[in-house]
Amino acid sequence: MDQFTPEQIQERFNKLPAELQAALSSEQMAETIRKIGKDNDLMIDQIGEIVDQVGLVVLGLAKPLNFVTDIQTRIGASAGTAKRIADQINT
Repeated sequence: MDQFTPEQIQERFNKLPAELQAALSSEQMAETIRKIGKDNDLMIDQIGEIVDQVGLVVLGLAKPLNFVTDIQTRIGASAGTAKRIADQINT
């Protein structure tokens, strides 16, 4: 998993279309991910990791193809749990 500086993330964010910027910054998206985390018995820090990973995918800094394995690595979950979380995010 790559590490990105705040400047790299901000630069990518600034290049996004306004609609994606709004979606990425929305309280609705954050609340949806918090609910998914809660439904999967995740701790706050694990939910934060998922929020970060979703952001990296939207910004084009992480590959969608690796989303499940990246979630699994970031939160220390089983493959099944990571897939379930990814499926819930993608619906």
